[in-house]
Amino acid sequence: MAKFSDEDYFFRENIKNLLKKMERDCDAFIVEGKNDEKVLKALGVSKKIFRVSKREIGEFCDTISHCSDDVVILVDFDKAGKKINKELLENFKGNTNVLSSYRKKFGKLLTSKDRFCIEDIRPLLNKGFDKFDEVKLSRLYSNLG
Repeated sequence: MAKFSDEDYFFRENIKNLLKKMERDCDAFIVEGKNDEKVLKALGVSKKIFRVSKREIGEFCDTISHCSDDVVILVDFDKAGKKINKELLENFKGNTNVLSSYRKKFGKLLTSKDRFCIEDIRPLLNKGFDKFDEVKLSRLYSNLG
């Protein structure tokens, strides 16, 4: 079993907390592919998640505009992801409100740990990490009293 640090724990919790705030304010998330969708669901996202991979951008944006008013674009933060984000923003103009500030916050948090893809969070989602959470919490509470 891999060892997890306090830093890993707080990183994951910060990601989860930010996603909760996003969920409160948006109707849907946009990601690149299936693995990104799985990671967001594992982190607790219950809103609609649309995958842009292998779709024509204009048609994709039209479809989303019909069923979502506020979206968060969480495509990867690499060169390809930035290009997709730009195309999505151009196609959504005037039809759908894109909450770009959340993408910036998420990107800043993700890239602070040299992660550029949503699926790079996956190692922090395994079962061993849940046990790590329990141990960390018990230590935290025992140190308070």
